[in-house]
Amino acid sequence: MEVKTINKEINLFSFAVAAALVGAYLAWQLIGLRFTNHDDIYFHLNSWVFSGDYMSFAEDVAYDQARLQAFIGMPILLWVNHLHDSNLYDVFNIGVFGIFYLSLIWFLGKIGNTKDSLGIVIVTLLLFPLHYYFTFPQGYPVVVSMVLAFGFISAGFLGSHLQKPSSWKLFISAILFTFSLWGSEYNFVLHPALIIIIFIAQGKFNFEALRKNAWPYAIGWWVSFLVYLSVSIISRGNGGDADGRVSFGFDFIAWLKTFLILQQKAFLPSGLWNGIGLTSATAQGSPEIPTLITFSSLFHGTHDAFSMVVVFILTFIIFGMALSWQRLSTKSIRCYALFFCCLAIVPAAVLATSAHYQLIVIKGYLQGHLVTFYTQLGFSALVFLLLSYICNLWPKNAAKLLAITLSAILLASFATTTFIYNNVNRQVMSANKQKWEAMRELVIFVQSNRPDIVDKLFYAPSFWTASGVSAIPGDSQYNGENYWSEYAKKVLNTPIKIRNIDGDLPDDALFVKYFSTPVGIPVVILSERISGNQRWRMTLIASRPVAGTILFQRDGNRTRTVDLDQWKCETQCIHTWSESAATQSVSIDFDPDDQGPTRLLAQFMLPRDSGYAHPLGRHSKNKPIANLNDLKILNWGPQTTVLGVIPNLQPDDGAGIWIKFSSVTGLG
Repeated sequence: MEVKTINKEINLFSFAVAAALVGAYLAWQLIGLRFTNHDDIYFHLNSWVFSGDYMSFAEDVAYDQARLQAFIGMPILLWVNHLHDSNLYDVFNIGVFGIFYLSLIWFLGKIGNTKDSLGIVIVTLLLFPLHYYFTFPQGYPVVVSMVLAFGFISAGFLGSHLQKPSSWKLFISAILFTFSLWGSEYNFVLHPALIIIIFIAQGKFNFEALRKNAWPYAIGWWVSFLVYLSVSIISRGNGGDADGRVSFGFDFIAWLKTFLILQQKAFLPSGLWNGIGLTSATAQGSPEIPTLITFSSLFHGTHDAFSMVVVFILTFIIFGMALSWQRLSTKSIRCYALFFCCLAIVPAAVLATSAHYQLIVIKGYLQGHLVTFYTQLGFSALVFLLLSYICNLWPKNAAKLLAITLSAILLASFATTTFIYNNVNRQVMSANKQKWEAMRELVIFVQSNRPDIVDKLFYAPSFWTASGVSAIPGDSQYNGENYWSEYAKKVLNTPIKIRNIDGDLPDDALFVKYFSTPVGIPVVILSERISGNQRWRMTLIASRPVAGTILFQRDGNRTRTVDLDQWKCETQCIHTWSESAATQSVSIDFDPDDQGPTRLLAQFMLPRDSGYAHPLGRHSKNKPIANLNDLKILNWGPQTTVLGVIPNLQPDDGAGIWIKFSSVTGLG
């Protein structure tokens, strides 16, 4: 008996250590990420615009979306996003993420046991996809995962109460349950399901226990629902929710299509099967990534077998351990499966009822949502439960060992794919982050070196280039200014005028372009006309010297080498020279000498700042085309449109033109 107890404690300790290490692995991927999607960018600026008056912004959002919970979520979001430049930003986001997983372990332990719950969490952490759509945007974890954690903790207290009754447990559980509802609308469906599952997990379903203990939850649910519904109806009656975000779409076919699209994109294997769109800002030097990520593009682009084998072996060992040591009974598998089915299906099913999301998801404007995190977590756990059930069908013999081995191979392949996919997204996110550093360098240059140009117009279209789904928001609804002009004024405290439209540019307008570099130091190039518009003064600006080659792709395909000793560094590092007026500033590229590490494991260990590498290799995309006669256009589009309809509508409301060339690189 003592030997069994000791073995049980050793197994539990081993699982706990493995869970902690896997949690650290996930946290390392999340550290340092900023500006990962449209909402993240939008909330960061508004955290400065409404500094000291967050409730005013919350009031606007609550009315605009007909959502009373905005008064809770928006001030928290703005407060967290105000910490973008601080390490506290990561502490709060990843810390709350940690609380979420700890609460999940506790909740799952009340359904089954702690060891099995740790095993499930280990698997789901290793299969966590780092994607703009699948990952909670930075800033959201504090709000979104916290209310779900409240739901788990509430259900856990209920399970503890049913095992050993205590009125204070029931009271705390009911209060946390009520708080947990005040997030997204699907909480009103998902969180009651957590309570029901706890009752089911106790054994034979006891209606008497349900009647005696469920009334506090029913009161909290009804009060919350009626208050939410009343405010929503009143707001919509006064013109709120004009886009139909919280209005029901009663078209069943539209609901089904929206639900299936969200689900298909959310679960990584099904998403990669059909392809996940990722528009990389290649013009600014970020990693060369295909616009559609598939299994094929990932594994054909990854030329580092050593790293792939290392990741596969490590995850194979972990999954083999989890499958060997789990003792999931048929009953506990059913309870776990019921919960994870609810987690995987309910949020997307509720979201798909929204008229707003039925429109934007079906038209392809949005490939996912916060709910895709729930879907991936739920389906990943269901895969593990299914494999555990298969492994448990055989006693301890060769058949069981074979089942465990094959299951571990499947899960390790899944985890290796996730690692490669996450590395691709991590590098693009890191490169994209340099956009804000580049704007800071431009403003510092104007403040310190060229105050004479502060009132001129800066034409800087590259700052609007999307990376992934990091599209720059449109003009402010509060003052009509574009994002970067307001960012310079509110965040960087310098009111310079920036725009991305080239029509009617004044003669003294300055042309600005930036380039992200693998060393984490963005390079800004500032061009201004001099000598009666016959010459350009070209200025490179960076925080530290960066060696590389400047490429002039429209002026005889010339190049200019920039060495480290050519920079003059005081407040900033600057390199200045002049060019002929024939040079078109927007066609200039910068190819840094240091392209970062090539091995995936080395890329994963890069410092958590703005540096990046090329996860799918580097193919000299910036080299000028040697002979334009070799350039063949195979296809282009869109080739038809309808009067009044923007062809190939893009996130910035403009038209998108695509051109397919013959095998020619270097288009920049």
